[in-house]
Amino acid sequence: MMKTPNNQEKEKPKQLQPESESGSESVSLLTTNEAARYLNVHPDTLRKMVRDGHINPYRTPGGRFRFTQEMLQLYLENSTEFRFPSREIRA
Repeated sequence: MMKTPNNQEKEKPKQLQPESESGSESVSLLTTNEAARYLNVHPDTLRKMVRDGHINPYRTPGGRFRFTQEMLQLYLENSTEFRFPSREIRA
């Protein structure tokens, strides 16, 4: 586990594993840009979501993120609605 700046633990990104030779079903992996389009967010926002531990993507040997559609869908199902911070109304 890695520690975030506010001392919260988060999981390390998973390393990509070669496909098993048993002929198991292949899973389609999405790039950061493709995953951001799927979530309808900017790629920088997706990177922040990963950094904050909201999504735990796979990593390529070169350090790039790869996402499955299932992990993105799980995030969408478990995420809460965004709310703007409350503001004081000035008279």
